[in-house]
This record gives sequence, C-alpha cells and structure tokens, in this order.
Amino acid sequence: MSVAFSAAKKVLPIAAFYESRCGVTVNSLAELTTDSNHRVRERCCKMLSYFMVCLPDRYDHHQRLLPYLLSFYQDHMRSTRENAIAAVDYCGKQYEAEHPDEIIDRRQYGVDGDSHCNLDARLPSPFETRPRLGARLFVRGNTKRFFAALLGELTSWVSKTRERSAELLKTLVLYCEEHLTMDFHQTLPRLVKALQLARS
Repeated sequence: MSVAFSAAKKVLPIAAFYESRCGVTVNSLAELTTDSNHRVRERCCKMLSYFMVCLPDRYDHHQRLLPYLLSFYQDHMRSTRENAIAAVDYCGKQYEAEHPDEIIDRRQYGVDGDSHCNLDARLPSPFETRPRLGARLFVRGNTKRFFAALLGELTSWVSKTRERSAELLKTLVLYCEEHLTMDFHQTLPRLVKALQLARS
C-alpha cells in the first residue's frame, strides 16, 4: 500500500511511517536550531555562520542554510542572536564587495527602499538599526527558494511551527522590505489563516 504525496508527486510507502529504513528522515538541522540546550543552539549557529561565510562553495548552500540562520534571530540567548546577525551582516559585506556596481548605483541614485516605507519607525527585537544594504540584498536574493515553504508552515497544525514561521517572516520583512509585496497575493491569505488558527 502507498500514500500519494500530491505536492511532490511521489509515493510514500505506508511502512515509512513505522520504519526508518524506508527513507523517511528527520530534519536534524531544524531539530538542532530548536534544541532545548542553549549550548547546542549556539554551536549550531556558529557552525551555520561558518558555512555561510567561509565555505569555498558557500553560494551553493546559502539558500538552504539561510532560513536556519535567520531563525536564530529570535533565540533566547543574546550571544546566539548576535552571532546570527553578525554572520548575515558579514554575508552582506561580501555581497557588497562582489557587486560594487549595484551597491554604488543604489546609493548614488537613492534607490534603496520604497518612499512609502517608514524607515524611522522603531524596529522589532533584535534589530537596533536597519540592516546594511548588502545584507538586505543578500537576504532578498536568497529568500525566493524557501518563501513558499515558509508560507505553508504558517498554517501548520503544529502551533510551535506556526510561531517560528511567523518569527522568521517578521525577520524577512525587515530584510526584504517592500519586495515581499510581489507575492502578497499568496502571503495575505496564509497570514489570515494563521491568525484564525492562533485564535481557535
């Protein structure tokens, strides 16, 4: 017997629900980012920071690792939050060094945020200032790959998953700013459904 996955168009054997040999695995990285031990989370954050910044083929992994690194922005430990922010900031510096023409154009012509954005508003924790331009462009460029999955998790039946997804979305809003409105026709219904689930 088998159960069909409608989204992935794959077939999952019933035995996979009971036996690990059937190929069903746990997302170990997601487990580490939510571990109850703060030392485990901090080491995981440092490992991800290293991968994002120092790996020779890091560009192949940015889109896969970025959501996990951004999830540490809401960690209970200040040092872990600061490590994650510093890593993304460093990726932003690398982006600026690798795309100098784009950075110069945006700075010279003032093409940096929609005129309707309230850039003077107080930012949510852990942000103290608006992220640097390179960091915003870096995150924007890597968000599309996981944004649809994030929207799907906003309406998960697991409340903790919904909560963490909402926190990640809040972080993405600060980096992507008005660029998230391109998919707002998909985002808004998911947000409404997530709010309805939270109230029920």
